[in-house]
Amino acid sequence: MKLNIGAGYKHVEGFASVDIRPETKPDYVADLEQEGCLKAIRDDIVDEVVLSHTFEHISHIQGLMREIYRVCASGAIVRVICPYWSHRSSVEDPTHVRMMTERSMMYFSKNTIGSDGLPFVKDYNFKTVSITLIPDKNYQYLADDPQKLLEESKKYLNVVEQIVYVLEVIK
Repeated sequence: MKLNIGAGYKHVEGFASVDIRPETKPDYVADLEQEGCLKAIRDDIVDEVVLSHTFEHISHIQGLMREIYRVCASGAIVRVICPYWSHRSSVEDPTHVRMMTERSMMYFSKNTIGSDGLPFVKDYNFKTVSITLIPDKNYQYLADDPQKLLEESKKYLNVVEQIVYVLEVIK
């Protein structure tokens, strides 16, 4: 099973859609802010998850990550696509509750140790497989040079428009 979480009207072939709005005709209506939001889906049956421009809207992100972990099989792939923290699209939308950087996903791994000396998370574990920066349309010429793109993004705003994380579920 594959899930497109926060699908809206963008239904993807081969993926079951999850959205809060019934008018988008999702396969599963779910409020992602609620504990147990994916309760209609059994444990360990999902092989792939996509969250495209959804993650940055969720306040209760730990609860959602717990649910994604619960429904995913070991080794499942989770793709998260968000606006990049230094792009205007990240800050101009008043419904965004978080900004995302290259280091943001490390907080969903048991390998990240908190200030108390214990793992930051206890009841789920995601390994970051890759992080890709997508340039703004004005910087497309840097698309084939990730190092230069990163360098420019540290000097100027609006260089990187999106960040794409690929995570693996570790059980």
